[in-house]
Amino acid sequence: MVKDIRYFLDEENAFCQNHPNYGETYWNEELGEMSVFGIDDRLNYLSDRVFSNIYKTIKEPLGREIEFGLSDAQRVLLRLFYRQHSAIFRDDYYHSGITDFVQNLFDTLDDMIKKAPISNDSILYRFCTEYDKTDMNIGDKVTFHHNLTCTNFDWNQAKYTNVYYISPLKEGKTKAHSLYEIYEHGDEKQVDFLRNVSFLVKGVDNTIGTSYKKFYLEEIV
Repeated sequence: MVKDIRYFLDEENAFCQNHPNYGETYWNEELGEMSVFGIDDRLNYLSDRVFSNIYKTIKEPLGREIEFGLSDAQRVLLRLFYRQHSAIFRDDYYHSGITDFVQNLFDTLDDMIKKAPISNDSILYRFCTEYDKTDMNIGDKVTFHHNLTCTNFDWNQAKYTNVYYISPLKEGKTKAHSLYEIYEHGDEKQVDFLRNVSFLVKGVDNTIGTSYKKFYLEEIV
């Protein structure tokens, strides 16, 4: 469910009250070394108060976020999504399952991306991280449950990583939205798909001279 900023601030505050020792170091008898409380909790970013800290800094609009009707919560999420916290918006980040809070986080981001103009690009590129799916074969149908981030610019990174070459649906039917038209982060030309987008794997090639692969994906309904 799409939530407002008050919801995220209240959830963050409640989490901090319930985990007052998160971030503190202690002697881990089992490992025989120093450790940090909450280090294995995927929600531990709440103990850093990422929502309230960013919300306090928001003054002038970022790009065209007001023009496109982003709520205060979505203005905060936009900054988290563009910065070092993009992983928290991936379903595969949460090893212990998706809580109501996490689902609401996903839904609020998805609604924000939906407000960006629909992409009219004929090809999009995803320069993969170590967490991206690479066990794909020709003919496979793959579904991404998180908002898959791409770019419409070929940065020629194939020799450094796996790459998805994506053909979106045409005639405005694609789930890809040009987030950079709300705010362009550097020269990234970021384009994001709505959650639960599916593709057909049309081709898989080895990148010559490397251990990496090129995956040719075609968006399907």
